[in-house]
Amino acid sequence: MRIATVFLLPKCDLACRFCGSDLGFNALDESEALRWVGFAASNGYSSVVLGGGEPLLWPGDLQRVGARAKELGMVVQLNTNGVAWRKELETTDAIDRIILPLDGATAESHDYLRKPRGGHRAVVEDRLDRLSKSGKQATVGSVICRPNMAELPLLAAELQGRVDRGLNLHAWHLYRFIPIGRGGAVDGRNDEFGLEADEFRRHCEPIQAQQGTARTWKIFRRPDMTQSRDVDFFWKDKGVWHASGRGAAIKGIIGASSLDAEYIPVHSELEPLSPSENV
Repeated sequence: MRIATVFLLPKCDLACRFCGSDLGFNALDESEALRWVGFAASNGYSSVVLGGGEPLLWPGDLQRVGARAKELGMVVQLNTNGVAWRKELETTDAIDRIILPLDGATAESHDYLRKPRGGHRAVVEDRLDRLSKSGKQATVGSVICRPNMAELPLLAAELQGRVDRGLNLHAWHLYRFIPIGRGGAVDGRNDEFGLEADEFRRHCEPIQAQQGTARTWKIFRRPDMTQSRDVDFFWKDKGVWHASGRGAAIKGIIGASSLDAEYIPVHSELEPLSPSENV
């Protein structure tokens, strides 16, 4: 499965200490987002992620964009911090899966990392409760760094407990902190948060080993999403498209000022991939 993630806008209603996003790229208008969906479908992506910034702050119609992606045969995921929640997310057919963050086993540790205006962990707990009641599928992501690395077993146990109580959990993604972006690149942040790749692996592998055959959800180890073998990223900046990843479609979009609605597929053989944990 190849996944295409689009950054709809840079604006966000949190100021996370490890944020890897930047502020400078352009917000897309709805017509651009719809053309991008067509581009993704034409170039063999089986799933799209609507991201930001915070996509729930985007003025376009997320459900219209999601419905178009569904028409084209793709799985639609929304990557949100959950603050600007909309009740229709719990039942809409236009979005298959909601991705939410859970970065600390306690309110104190989670909220320190997410730097919310008010408590954020309680918000995530409420959103997961809502998804449990509605049956909408969820994915959880955790940015693993020095302050929270010892809490992984507690987080794993919490997620399993939620699944036992009805949460339709698709996967848990463990992301190693990377010192980039508006939060992660701040002076001194890597000294406080940074983990070497081997250290990250040592903390994650025991959690992954506990999956077993009975567990219905997967745990993915993501040491560096900028080098993911299955996820490509797309955004627009200074009037032209940019992309990051390892898929062949990237070559056909970088530098384009717009995407034709009848975009000619760029299909070509993918370059051979070296072994990676990002699977």
